[in-house]
Amino acid sequence: MAKREILAGVADQTIDLFIQDSSSTIGAGLAALAFNSASLVCYYRKGATGAATQLTLATQTVAGAHSDGGFVLINDTTMKGVYRLDLSDTMVATAGMLTIYLYGAANMAPVVAEIEVVSVNKFDAVRMGMTALPNAAAEAAGGLYTRGTGAGQINQAANGQVDANVTHAAGTAWASGAITSSVLAADCIGASQLAADCIGSSELAASAVTEIQTGLATSAGLATVQADTDDIQTRLPAALVSGRMDASAGAITAAALAQFFTVDSTKAYSDAVAGSVVKEIVASPHTIIVQPWSV
Repeated sequence: MAKREILAGVADQTIDLFIQDSSSTIGAGLAALAFNSASLVCYYRKGATGAATQLTLATQTVAGAHSDGGFVLINDTTMKGVYRLDLSDTMVATAGMLTIYLYGAANMAPVVAEIEVVSVNKFDAVRMGMTALPNAAAEAAGGLYTRGTGAGQINQAANGQVDANVTHAAGTAWASGAITSSVLAADCIGASQLAADCIGSSELAASAVTEIQTGLATSAGLATVQADTDDIQTRLPAALVSGRMDASAGAITAAALAQFFTVDSTKAYSDAVAGSVVKEIVASPHTIIVQPWSV
């Protein structure tokens, strides 16, 4: 039983078959068969459940163009018993097992040929006919990356780690390839670029918390500010009077009085103070309304 592989879906496939002479005691090939030899027939079956289907044999030459069912002897002297058989496209349209059976001619031992119709092309040195893979050599343009440090390779220094040297961002080249303040536009990373709660305690190193707190108000500093604020509040009136603070003067310095009085040393104080002023001071000793004037 002959076995071979054929790529599925490829049209105009041809195979060679050896037909043995059943009358030969040495297993010699049978000569002189033709497509129309008496009682010679060909059937095929596709897959595990396919039905036997006849392939009608047709005239052919050794080097002739493909013709479904074409059948011819290769050489009756140098390759006696070897015949060319052209398969129909239907027989090899899809992947699966294909069984071919020829029989019936005089002195002909029946021939069974088993062909595996496959989706993999072993003659394709790049991707074996598998179109899901790039049609280019590894590391070449359009090909697959491999592990390493050369061109077309990805350097993986450790498991779960891939080294990267980013030279462009959004199509813009970076002079050094590093992300610095000169590379990032002002306010380029804001709330709209970050998902809610995407940066939490698990994403920050312990030192980051300390660095963030540096320069911020500490609990001790806040306590001092609070104490000073409370002290100021105790010194202010509880409410305003017509929009102003009402206060009683407990003492007035000489310098403050000098802002209101200009005293003429040539006059006696009794002459400088009107009698009505004295009466008001006596009548209300705790309230003194002072307005500036020259004496």
